[in-house]
Amino acid sequence: MSERRKRHLYECRSHLGLNAANHEKGTKFLHWLYDDEQMATMFTAFGADFEWLGKQVAYGMFFADDSVLDNLETELITYTAITCQALTLPIQRHLKALQSMGLSMTEIEQVTAGAKKIALWADSETKGWPDIQMLL
Repeated sequence: MSERRKRHLYECRSHLGLNAANHEKGTKFLHWLYDDEQMATMFTAFGADFEWLGKQVAYGMFFADDSVLDNLETELITYTAITCQALTLPIQRHLKALQSMGLSMTEIEQVTAGAKKIALWADSETKGWPDIQMLL
């Protein structure tokens, strides 16, 4: 990576107000949702920048912030949004997260049915959606 690129990344990241505590909060939340095997492979395919973005921003700033929504509410919204996009790998990860948060398969199926209603309302195709039973 060029020095110019490193400097640019540093300058961008330093203005976000992120710190070690935020990183810790994001990492802790990820470990709460996912097992060690999932954590080991979650970011490897996308590189260090994506790992930083995931831990610091997505999980550290947003998902782990329970000041407005609790963690389960945040996960339900995230799962629904991902399901509406038919993103198989993220759906699989978030299904496991919902299970680790204590939802039964029946409850997950009900949430998925709700996501399907949202997608149909928005005129989105649902025929290509993965079978959640097969993903678990």
